[in-house]
Amino acid sequence: MKRLSWSAFAVLAIALTPFTASAQSETLVISPREKQDLAISRVLLEAKRSIYMALYSISPESEWVDDPGPGASQAAQARYAAFQARLQAGDVLPFDMLKWKASQGVNCRLILHRAGLDPWSIDAAKAYEAVGVETRFTHKTMHHKFAIVDKQVLINGSGNWSRGAAERYSENTTIYRDHRFLVKKFLSEFYFLWYELLDEGKATEFDEADLPYAEPKVDFFVERDVRHWDNDPVQAFFTSENGSRQEYTCADTIIREMRNAKREILVLANHFNMSRISDALIAIHEERNKNADPDDDVTIKVLMDLGEYDAGLSGLSRSRDLERAGIECRYKVFSLAFYYPRSQFMHHKVLITDSSRMIGGSYNWSSTAEHKNYENITLHQGPSQQDLIDAMEAEFAYLWDLNRGNYAKFLAATASQPGDAGYRRYVPHHFLPGLDYYSSPMTLTRAELEAIRAALPGYTAPPEDGSDSSYQKLYFDKETGELVSTTPPGTFIDGEADGLSPLPAPMTPEVAPSAGLSAPPLADPAAGNTPDPALDPANDPAPKPATPGLSGSLPND
Repeated sequence: MKRLSWSAFAVLAIALTPFTASAQSETLVISPREKQDLAISRVLLEAKRSIYMALYSISPESEWVDDPGPGASQAAQARYAAFQARLQAGDVLPFDMLKWKASQGVNCRLILHRAGLDPWSIDAAKAYEAVGVETRFTHKTMHHKFAIVDKQVLINGSGNWSRGAAERYSENTTIYRDHRFLVKKFLSEFYFLWYELLDEGKATEFDEADLPYAEPKVDFFVERDVRHWDNDPVQAFFTSENGSRQEYTCADTIIREMRNAKREILVLANHFNMSRISDALIAIHEERNKNADPDDDVTIKVLMDLGEYDAGLSGLSRSRDLERAGIECRYKVFSLAFYYPRSQFMHHKVLITDSSRMIGGSYNWSSTAEHKNYENITLHQGPSQQDLIDAMEAEFAYLWDLNRGNYAKFLAATASQPGDAGYRRYVPHHFLPGLDYYSSPMTLTRAELEAIRAALPGYTAPPEDGSDSSYQKLYFDKETGELVSTTPPGTFIDGEADGLSPLPAPMTPEVAPSAGLSAPPLADPAAGNTPDPALDPANDPAPKPATPGLSGSLPND
């Protein structure tokens, strides 16, 4: 269905947006301990007029239950009644909530990455269009993860709207209420992407009748004027502000914050492959920690995803540069080798300085993010943001030491030889929740992960492009040097006292509700086992083909 665009009204629409005076608040949702998808649905439940979304990916997964009618069985009627109760409480998947809201006349609009170009996004676009959600796609990468409800409530963070982001990945999503100027900035970004890019031929309305779409040209820059006020408790910066490759709106904001740090710099980086930022961080380390004044020292800690470990070896990540400079780096390890359909990503994109200032948002620390993607970062400062910053710093502390107490036992079992007490022939290839072997990720240094790999002579990671199906296999057999999938007898985990046992789910860092931070929403487990979007380690190339034996894989950057 074709629609008229009327960009001339975009600025006027922002100016006329009604805002009510109220106390600002932020609700931080940290996955996987708090279910992001249900938290999002509970916000969408509030919508009376509009829901505007700019997303890299969104799942079309549905648990919708139609009215079976008066002649249906009691079981069918009970199932429908139970679903209706969940729907009206907001305890449903985002697709079902958006379907319901669109049926009520709420104006639902979605800008979805490559919605008319890739199979996974075409399927999602078809599903959302079918239930009344207008869909468009930008010609450059849409990497935002934000939504605006009734032009007053903002949802933004690192997490895509996927099952993996809700249940397996380390993510942050913040719900902002009554942040008038912050919402206006994101609303302006949405209108720019929705109206102006379409008028300029840099975005396309999705229409199933027009499939297949030709691959658009993306070698262009846009330059949007955004006003910034230094004293705002939450500021927003967008890559759409860049007018050329010489401009680094988001990267330079990050660098400025790092340079202003007095005593501590904490980094949670899913991707870290921009030398502009790594060189600045190394320079800070050299200037501050290698001079004669100990009072000038600044603690620097960098936590990255497992994907940056091997990317550092190939030169696609700056992790090796940081380590060679003496900066302390760790990786969230969830496999012997990175493989995205088996992942438990560290997907945060966060900087915390001096426990008092924080940057978050969708932006990976890469040149791709700065110059090829539509991205955002948010800068938090001041007393009203302290509880939010404290909660995110607690997440850093939790991940920095994640299950490190298991490392010595894990390494010993990995290195054990026939005849040793506690010998383990089969070593888990991937640590997957819910399976009957070691399933918990660990945060390790490069040297610690190298020691595990060194204890496995004959192990070679299969090519990550999916051409070798052995990558999905679950165990490495130390005696044959083969990867296998069936649960072997005498596995790595067998419940013996000298073996490892599966660990309970990690506890959520406790954050007391206060005037500046709403209590985290409770979340019921989401049902089902549908594959979710998966991270592409190169940041944003075309999605890789599904690996044989796996039912679909989607990018989840």
